[in-house]
Amino acid sequence: MSNVKILIVEDESIIALDLKARLINLGYQVCGMVASGEQALSQVAALQPGLVLMDIVLKGELDGVQTAERIRAQYAVPIIFVTAFADTQTVERAKATYPFGYILKPFEERELTVHIEMALYKHRMERELQASEAKFRSIYEQAQIGIELYDDTGKLVDCNSACLDIFGIANVDAVRGFDLFADPNVPTDAKQRLQQGETVRYESKFDFDLVRQHNLYATTKTGTCYVDCIIAPWHNDARTVGGFMVHVRDVSERKMAEEQLRYLGTHDALTGLYNRAFFEEEMARLEGGRQYPISIIMLDVNGLKKINDTQGHAMGDELLRRAAHMLKRAFRAEDVVARIGGDEFAVLLPQTELGATEQMLTRLRGFADETNTPSARLRLAVGVATARTGDRLEEILRQADSLMYANKKSL
Repeated sequence: MSNVKILIVEDESIIALDLKARLINLGYQVCGMVASGEQALSQVAALQPGLVLMDIVLKGELDGVQTAERIRAQYAVPIIFVTAFADTQTVERAKATYPFGYILKPFEERELTVHIEMALYKHRMERELQASEAKFRSIYEQAQIGIELYDDTGKLVDCNSACLDIFGIANVDAVRGFDLFADPNVPTDAKQRLQQGETVRYESKFDFDLVRQHNLYATTKTGTCYVDCIIAPWHNDARTVGGFMVHVRDVSERKMAEEQLRYLGTHDALTGLYNRAFFEEEMARLEGGRQYPISIIMLDVNGLKKINDTQGHAMGDELLRRAAHMLKRAFRAEDVVARIGGDEFAVLLPQTELGATEQMLTRLRGFADETNTPSARLRLAVGVATARTGDRLEEILRQADSLMYANKKSL
């Protein structure tokens, strides 16, 4: 038997002594006997028993049910009622205190033993469960990853602090009941796969303006962020979906870093135009497509070396930036404008005949005249060639380059 300490609360001294003798005979340790609820509260605090056997009719102002309520509120001690009362009203009052047993007098020792052992086992299991739940709650709340828990209909039941921070939500109550499947920021195909019982993962832009437009919940966030989401259905004992668990991370910083690296890999740092590598990739892509005729313009900033030598590289860099700005203004969004060398620029113009290209160059020269100053005059040498279906764009680029150098010599 367990060596747990048992406190007897019984107003009849003869019954209390008999119960004590039985318990000792069964191998239990009796740490005390009291006759009133007030004494019971005092002794529970002083002796810290592992179990209380509680009569319902007691001396003093508190009966057994009232005493049990107070013990339950203050101490984690299991209580078994030992009483002669089995009327509905008394049983219902006793049930409200969540007792670990209810033994009717008179009783057999075997019955007493079974109730005690079951109560101790149940109490031990509850404490282990509480410890496990506390550990889980601690991990859940301290996790750096946002965690959301939904029921089987997709309604939010709970979420942790990291999740509230990611989405700018004040507290769980402000978002409890939110419908996962009504969230416009969750991709439609992800919702469909979830409803088929699949686990989904996606990275996407999360738009807080959509949250406001659909009046989904109050948030302090504005604009957009990037999220990495894993949404997994969990299954109950019947092998049906019991709910959904979401792991979410704000990966905005990583995405911004990736985009910056991607930008640096395809753009010229000084001018912000595309670089030579991207220009060559686009030329290869267009060559295999159906966007002919394709015109190519080669441009050279005339006199850049002289400006660098006489006015300094800072002035030369400013001239290159001016040239880039004018090129962006003169050509269309779908055109590929690139700096491919120190003072050389190139433009790919898909679906553009030579005549239309010449019109754009006229516009470019007008922009140059508007911004030229005596100390920093921008002069561009230009060469243009147009490819037809079947032409090699590399050869057309060479033609444009040759024409540009011819034009450079005449300036």
